[in-house]
Amino acid sequence: MTKSLKDNTVQAKKVINDQFVLAALSIPLNSKVNNFERLSFSYLPASMKDFDEANIMAREEQLEMARMLQVEGYPTRQSVIHYITMENIHSVADEHVGELYYLIEQEDSPFVISRKGKAALDALCESNPSLA
Repeated sequence: MTKSLKDNTVQAKKVINDQFVLAALSIPLNSKVNNFERLSFSYLPASMKDFDEANIMAREEQLEMARMLQVEGYPTRQSVIHYITMENIHSVADEHVGELYYLIEQEDSPFVISRKGKAALDALCESNPSLA
């Protein structure tokens, strides 16, 4: 991703980094398990099985993201977060985005996350309404 940003201005890179980090943080931590998968027997209507994989547009977007990150197959939340950490993208993003990244990925206390996270999110929305 950073290689493709070489031609962009510093501000454009910052905006893309902000959007990328926020998008990665918005990926759910746990994959959702629907009610049919919770049943003790293995009945699942064919129309509900592999619902996300049946969506061709979603699959193409995921594969495009994987190609951009040079990852085999579909990217996971963990692989995207790892890429952000390895490329140090969160440190060149907006300070409030970096703070949200730290809180979500490093902080253990839910009280600190809720208090500081709300303050960082409010400050981000105020300083950069386009990301809100």
